[in-house]
Amino acid sequence: MTDDLAPPPYRGQIQRVEGRSTKGGKRNGLPKIHELELEHVEGQRIAARGHQPPSGEGARSATGVCVIEPGQFPYCPICLREEVAADTMEHVPPKAFGGTVMANTCADCNNRLGSRTEAALQDWYDDAIQAHFTSDASPEPFGHDRILMLKTESGEVVMLMEKSSPGGPSPLDRLRDPNVQIHYKIPRPAEFKTGLLKSAYLAACLHFGGVVHTPSLMSARDELLRARDAKSRRAVRLGPIAEALKAHRTGVAASGPSLALLRSDHEGESTYLISLAGTILIEWPFPDLDPMLSPRMRAA
Repeated sequence: MTDDLAPPPYRGQIQRVEGRSTKGGKRNGLPKIHELELEHVEGQRIAARGHQPPSGEGARSATGVCVIEPGQFPYCPICLREEVAADTMEHVPPKAFGGTVMANTCADCNNRLGSRTEAALQDWYDDAIQAHFTSDASPEPFGHDRILMLKTESGEVVMLMEKSSPGGPSPLDRLRDPNVQIHYKIPRPAEFKTGLLKSAYLAACLHFGGVVHTPSLMSARDELLRARDAKSRRAVRLGPIAEALKAHRTGVAASGPSLALLRSDHEGESTYLISLAGTILIEWPFPDLDPMLSPRMRAA
């Protein structure tokens, strides 16, 4: 980025764009807009991108331990209700992150739990916020928008209006009005971390060939059920297992299997990770369940 740009908002022609749903640069498992290059009307170029994984001393490498294969459960592995059919196909991770059908769950644990967590998980992954506006003339909110937050190399934030309400002025025009205030919501950890926990829980069940009744896995299951039964997304509460969960966005498109177990060795310590289609890495969150003691590992 050059130092001679006129003050924002920047207007110009998009020269290159890469992301999950972009024409020409579409790549499965990436954020909605991952990288963007804009040619300013005065000729300068602005490059911005979404989440940038750590580099240099902050970077860590991991090696593959095994692929976590799809499985079929006799009943839903989340609610454990034998009287309810586990007849819906569950993408693990969700399809937008590069996941494929990996397990069967009941409709409640698939759809209802997903409706409580996946929208915020998508916003977290896409670096997106939800925004609306109010005016001094009226307290009624208007103009509900989804805004992607990209950054340039120099750290400037580029706000990309990804989705706007039909009709009325654009979000940029609203922001120019001194009588208009913007209100925004960032993704709630209670929602997106519970969504990540769901993928980690199902990955552990698949890795062990069934539900293992250890305290940490059962606590995770309880958190998922409470989220599923919450009256709304905003009513989902962050449980201790989800709160402690450590997840890392890789910044690359989906690659490899939907689920895999990895190991990262650093300063004499090994950390096991669950790979979600290569797009997200979750540190193994069940301390009382050694992933290397899986029957499938012993049989290998």
